Amino acid sequence: MARQRVLIVGASLAGVSAAERIRQRGDDVEIVVIGDEAEWPYDRPPLSKQVLTGTGRVQLLHEPSWYAAHDIQLRRATRAVSLEADRTAVALSDGETLAADAILIATGARARRVPAWAGRRGVHYLRSAADSRALGLALNNVGSLIVVGCGFVGLEVAAAASRRGWRVTVVESAAAPLQRVLPAELAVACVAGYLEAGVNIRTGATVTELVGTLTVRAARLSSGELLEADLVVVGVGAVPNTEWLAGAGLDVGDGVRCGADGRTNRPGIWAAGDVAAWHNTLTGTSGRVEQWQAARDHGARVADAILGDQARWDTPPYFWSDLLDAKLQFSGCFTSGMRTHTARSGRKLVAVVGERELCGVVTLGSPKWQGLGQRHLLARTNFDEACSWADQCVARAA
Repeated sequence: MARQRVLIVGASLAGVSAAERIRQRGDDVEIVVIGDEAEWPYDRPPLSKQVLTGTGRVQLLHEPSWYAAHDIQLRRATRAVSLEADRTAVALSDGETLAADAILIATGARARRVPAWAGRRGVHYLRSAADSRALGLALNNVGSLIVVGCGFVGLEVAAAASRRGWRVTVVESAAAPLQRVLPAELAVACVAGYLEAGVNIRTGATVTELVGTLTVRAARLSSGELLEADLVVVGVGAVPNTEWLAGAGLDVGDGVRCGADGRTNRPGIWAAGDVAAWHNTLTGTSGRVEQWQAARDHGARVADAILGDQARWDTPPYFWSDLLDAKLQFSGCFTSGMRTHTARSGRKLVAVVGERELCGVVTLGSPKWQGLGQRHLLARTNFDEACSWADQCVARAA
């Protein structure tokens, strides 16, 4: 009997995690992974941290020999052109069409670009290893940097540049930094260290124009102010890589819509990682979650589901970010209007967000508190009890 073939489109963390899990379950499945980069699959979080500060290199998910040793066919520098959902097949950029028993879409997302700034030297985006290397090389010089977008990538780039001696201005159109993911009062606490380090954070402002014909020299803000700029880094979100799925009959909005196990609306087609809008049964929320831990969880669960097991994403979404010398960690979910309670001890804080039940735990500078908070999330602790727990954490630390 022929081996079942699973075709994983995207050599991402989610895709490679799924391949790992399938192979752990046995040897009776043929695994083919398609990746559009020439790079061996790598980890993305260090790209905006250690790689830019010069303290580390691009980290591979596995050594190159691991794939052959585990009988996983990895085809690099090969792009998926279209999905033929009716016969569970993918047309590739090299002209071949591969059919499979199951197809996992793990094509991730790309940095959202500003078309008007295309081709301008000195303008950088950060999503790939090549992006990180190019930006890291540019930061070897010292000058004025403008970061457009005060999200986590923008703040991590600002931290790396500040450490390397750059004068940094972060420009954010929203009224507060990190507004999409954190309550405003927490976001202010998270960037306090940046202000102390001399990073200029301008909220409620946009960059309307870059000055310089071929190479950026300055940026004009919506206020009319002109800021010197030797480099501009744009961090204004990501766009899921779904264009190649046009006409395949998948339910696609902001990502490929899935259930709690990665199953799409077409038989034999699954999705995971940044490209996929999953349902989380713990939080009751659905949508794309661009987080390292989510990609790992998606990969493991979709692998089990492809192999016929009952699987669901029932762990709290989790992310972390290194904000200068403080580690921010967040588990769960947050939406505008939720109740927030914050307890602080010096530079450390623990905050809980929720409604009747605890929905999210935010910690700054205390991994221990974060671990305890995740237990309360899994236990669906009453919000008032979670507030008391946060206060007790701080009282013990005092």
